[in-house]
Amino acid sequence: MRKSYTLIEVLVVISILFFLATIVFFNMQNAREREDRMKALTFSSEFKSRNASFLVSEWTFDGPTSENESATDIDVRDSWGDNHGKAGTNITVKDKEDCVLGKCLEFNQDQIEIEYNYNVEEVALEAWFYFNEYKNTNILGIPSAFIFCQENDQFFFKVGDKDISFSVPLKEWTLLTLVYKNNTLTVYRNGKFLKEEQASTSISNTEKKFIIGNIDGRIDNVRFYKFKKENE
Repeated sequence: MRKSYTLIEVLVVISILFFLATIVFFNMQNAREREDRMKALTFSSEFKSRNASFLVSEWTFDGPTSENESATDIDVRDSWGDNHGKAGTNITVKDKEDCVLGKCLEFNQDQIEIEYNYNVEEVALEAWFYFNEYKNTNILGIPSAFIFCQENDQFFFKVGDKDISFSVPLKEWTLLTLVYKNNTLTVYRNGKFLKEEQASTSISNTEKKFIIGNIDGRIDNVRFYKFKKENE
């Protein structure tokens, strides 16, 4: 004898199937995110290996301060060179799943300041960013020379009087590698080429204050490269 199903039984089965499909979807999404992050980490490692002789500074933020405590100057020391930072008062140390590599810093519209003493003609900036919301602010670099900045929902890498614009998503870690070399502005996002523009310009070396921060969000593992001209 064929059994008929009540509406409640059908709805229960549909609910179970939807629940299982949701679990599968999020597991696949998390797997893709992990794979994308691994690819970005590999790109960053290879970029550093290729350009190690041009790497000037690296701020990993893996200092001694405990999670959720205010960052100190020790937490913003340059682990590669001697461009040690001075931490603002509204910067908090985060750790583990809140970061990409070791510890990271959460910024509440405050910044790290570094007294910088090099002349620059070609540069690259790289860091991991997690934005909670969009702002209008200078984020990374020397504002009058080379700077990664934000204007509402648009981001810019500005060198001299030239710039290149691009987008960065909210509420997810994003690796940005910003390069000015051979008169070309190039942007890599999560280890993938995003865009480039020809931009012959000169970098002013009068200002000597390098900044990191000024965002509502977190930053991890900042690197700064100074490329040499062939005749140097």
